[in-house]
Amino acid sequence: MIRRPIIASIPSALALLTVSCINVNIPLGGDSASTAVVWMLDRPVPDPWGVSSDYVIRVKDFSSIQILQRVDMIVSLEDGSLNRSSTNLWSARPMEVLPDELASDLLASGAWGAVLRQATMLQEDFIVEGFIRRFGGAEAGGVWTAILDVDITVLSGYDNSLVFQKNYSLSWDLPDPSYFALAAGMASLVGIFNEEVMGDIWSTMLPVR
Repeated sequence: MIRRPIIASIPSALALLTVSCINVNIPLGGDSASTAVVWMLDRPVPDPWGVSSDYVIRVKDFSSIQILQRVDMIVSLEDGSLNRSSTNLWSARPMEVLPDELASDLLASGAWGAVLRQATMLQEDFIVEGFIRRFGGAEAGGVWTAILDVDITVLSGYDNSLVFQKNYSLSWDLPDPSYFALAAGMASLVGIFNEEVMGDIWSTMLPVR
């Protein structure tokens, strides 16, 4: 009998305090005096689960609300307005970053027969789709909070029937109101998000066949 592996979420949460992010300075409009910082999520590779299966899973490109379809880092302010930074940028749009990160962790777990990002000749057991509602910061009372809010839909690869659908909403108060802290906070939330999604998919595997 295949059992769901125990996933330790506490170390992932604590990683928020130590996670590093890679940033690259790039000229804006060819002007070397005006630069933007490009932030990439630099998370530690998760440990293998120590269990395996022959299930094939494909993570499709995610979609998102309109304001997240750019690389600008966003902080929603207390008055309801948005601060969109033109000098602090994600390395890719959240709708590209999240599925890539999830697929990477699925592969690192060693629990699946194959992890795909594009359709191949392999018969897929699961297809993962996502819709991003929030990916960035929120400010209230001078405190910044990292927020990740994603709808995940998992379909059967055999007939596209619904396996499960769930909203994942995560947040963490940041130690200071800075884009460095926001990038580190989002890196940790993405790790926790991946663990929860993978655990939920694993829990549904046995009834599929």
